[in-house]
Amino acid sequence: MIEINNISKNFGQVRALSNCSLKIADKAMMIIAGGDGAGKTTLLKSIIGLIIPDRGQVLINGQLPKTQKKYFGYMAQQFSWYKNLSVDENMILSATLYGMNKDEAKENCARILKFVGLYQFKKRLAGKLSGGMKQKLALAAALVHEPKFLLLDEPSTGVDPVSRQELWELFQQVNEQGTTVIITTPYFDEVNYCREIILMNNGRILINSSLADLQKQNKGFNLEDIYFKLTEKGE
Repeated sequence: MIEINNISKNFGQVRALSNCSLKIADKAMMIIAGGDGAGKTTLLKSIIGLIIPDRGQVLINGQLPKTQKKYFGYMAQQFSWYKNLSVDENMILSATLYGMNKDEAKENCARILKFVGLYQFKKRLAGKLSGGMKQKLALAAALVHEPKFLLLDEPSTGVDPVSRQELWELFQQVNEQGTTVIITTPYFDEVNYCREIILMNNGRILINSSLADLQKQNKGFNLEDIYFKLTEKGE
């Protein structure tokens, strides 16, 4: 269980988060949608302890995020692995950073690379991968230690439509295996891949609901239309 209790965060004069509260159940498949500057990344980084809120508190199973880091897998917006290392070398590096021994690292890396479809490319330099393949490598590196919580920051931004579909199928498979998956996106159509939906704007949570409830309450459900109605009202 992830509990976000009334957190706020400012960066100078910019308010990134404003009194955000949220509970995320284990095994949730949640999307956090919103435009640029909505606060999505700040909220995600607050959950894993990369950002400390100015006010409020985040708890992971009743504990502060800094004590629970081994349970997190995190994929940043920008590709952050070493372009001059091979796919396999990057994976081994990720595994060793989580304390795995050589044999355990090799076994886990091979299994995860097969899962994401990169095993046949394991000797290719990361810098030579396509955009979609780089995202699959970043996903694989985040999964190598079998995290309980997988947090992905705009993972489908900038990839081709086929890779985008493949990535979402992988995210859903990870969730089906029992992992809590939390994904940020600027693409409102992607909410249909998830069960729980958070809609943000200007650092505030506008909607915290399930996809099923939103579809039930809104005939011809379209999150983009709902977003513009809420923001036009200044909510």
